[in-house]
Amino acid sequence: MSWLTRVSFATSILWELPLAALSFLFFKSTKFLVRRLLSLYYVLQSKSALRWRFASAELLDTPGALPMIMTTGPRWNTHAIVGTTGPVVVRDSLTVNVAVAERSAPVWTLVVCTFPGYRTVTTVGSLNAPFGGSSERLALSPGKYWIALRYYHWKEGVELPEILVDGTRTIPAVSVPRGVNDFYRTLADRTSLFYTCLHYYAFVSLKYRRYLPAVFVEREFVPLGNPETTFHFGAVQAGERLWIQVSLRLLSSHDVYLTLYNLASFPIASHQVTSQDFMTAESPANCVYLIRTHPNGGGPAGSERDALRIAVVGGALGSTERHPDR
Repeated sequence: MSWLTRVSFATSILWELPLAALSFLFFKSTKFLVRRLLSLYYVLQSKSALRWRFASAELLDTPGALPMIMTTGPRWNTHAIVGTTGPVVVRDSLTVNVAVAERSAPVWTLVVCTFPGYRTVTTVGSLNAPFGGSSERLALSPGKYWIALRYYHWKEGVELPEILVDGTRTIPAVSVPRGVNDFYRTLADRTSLFYTCLHYYAFVSLKYRRYLPAVFVEREFVPLGNPETTFHFGAVQAGERLWIQVSLRLLSSHDVYLTLYNLASFPIASHQVTSQDFMTAESPANCVYLIRTHPNGGGPAGSERDALRIAVVGGALGSTERHPDR
């Protein structure tokens, strides 16, 4: 490391870390407030909890929807149709119409989480649902639950399935327009000082992740869990490129998705990596990235070790290279 690089590094720390600490406190306090308001809303409007909601332009126009998403699930999955429902009170089971999910997408996963803790309890999806079955019963302990469903490679007719709670029809099926994800093209236009302050700490924690506990960085950045998905993440500074190398074996068994987010955590670029060697364009500004590798049933999963290599290359101070996940 040259003296110029050392000076630049030290100068950055002096102002980035205090701002990141303030951002972290702002995010946590806002998240606490939003979750309490959300819990109160579903107590007063219990019927609205018992229907599917899916990410769309219409949803974002609903008062309070965007702040809720930006504090509970701000790493937007631009590659899937994402539907959520709940909280729903369960005594012993949920029954999902998996035939509807199978007709809607060849790759899908339904995740059941506790509410309001959002701890994953169980899942069902295209990899483990009974072949040719019409429904799947998920046994649960008594409590409140939040349900998230993700469709990948969706077909023309997309429908979120009916769900029975304790054997009673509770959450009706709903049709989803195929172009529902088109809103991602302009989502970054919603960037504001509020959301930048809310998420600035994520960029700084990833930039200096080697100096921070790995558990802390992962807990703060990784999205609400889909147990089938593996996540890789890091920071990209202005003038740098992200370089991804993927083995043929991994490409045959998994879909590899890349999303770049600005400092406000809005997606600014989205790619499915389909070649063994992939490099992004030079980044015009500081941003963060999230790589999702999701099994597609195309072959034996195997191990991701040495099957996916990531590096950030380039930079204003000269050619650099680092391997964030190694």
